[in-house]
Amino acid sequence: MKKVFFSILTIIIIFSFSLTASTRLIVEADDISVEVIAPENVDVDPTIPELDQPAPPADDAYVDSSAETDTRNIDLAVASESLEDFVAMVLMILILAVPPLYVYTSVVYMQLAKKMGVAHAWLAWVPIANLYLISKMAGMHWWPMLLIFLGIIPFAGALALITLAVYLFFWHCHIFERVNRPTWWALTSIMPGIGMIVFLVLLGLAAWPNLSGEISSKPR
Repeated sequence: MKKVFFSILTIIIIFSFSLTASTRLIVEADDISVEVIAPENVDVDPTIPELDQPAPPADDAYVDSSAETDTRNIDLAVASESLEDFVAMVLMILILAVPPLYVYTSVVYMQLAKKMGVAHAWLAWVPIANLYLISKMAGMHWWPMLLIFLGIIPFAGALALITLAVYLFFWHCHIFERVNRPTWWALTSIMPGIGMIVFLVLLGLAAWPNLSGEISSKPR
C-alpha cells in the first residue's frame, strides 16, 4: 500500500509542475500571437491630396470609423483565441489531475479510517459519502455535508459551499489531532499556491507511518 501511495504522490507532483509550465507557455504565446503589421511599399496615387491639406470632414469620419471597426475586430479575435486557450487548459487540468487526485485521496482516507477504527472505510471511494466518513473520523456531526446539495442555488449556494469548506477545515484539524499530528497541518489546505499539494502530502504522512501514540478518542 505504501508503494501505491508514493507512486500516486509522485504522479500528482509531476502533473502539478507540468501544468504550471504549460500555463506559462500558453500565457507567453498569447502575448506574442497577435501582431499588427503595417503595410509597406504602398504606391501613392499622385492625384490624392497631400497629408498637410485638410480633408473633408466626412472622409475623416469614414476613416476613423473604419479604423475603429478594424480595432474592435482584432480585439474580438484576440479575446476569442484567449478563451479557447483557457478552456483547453482547464480541460487538460481536469483530464490529467482529477483522476490521480481522486485515487490518491480515496486511498488516504480509507487508510486513515482503518487506522482510526472507523467503520465503512470503503466510503472513501464514494463521492459525497466520503464527507460522511471524514466527519466520523473527526468525531463530529455529519449533517454539514448536506450543504453540498445547496451548491446549485445562486448566491445561497456559494455561502453554503463556503460554510462546508469551513467545516471541512475543522474536521481535518480534529483528524490530525486524533492521530497525534500537529493541528496546524490543516492550515496548508487553505494556503495559496502549492498549499494544497503540501496538505495532501501531510495527509498521507498522517495515514501511513505508524502512530506514535494511541488515538485520543473514539469516533461518535
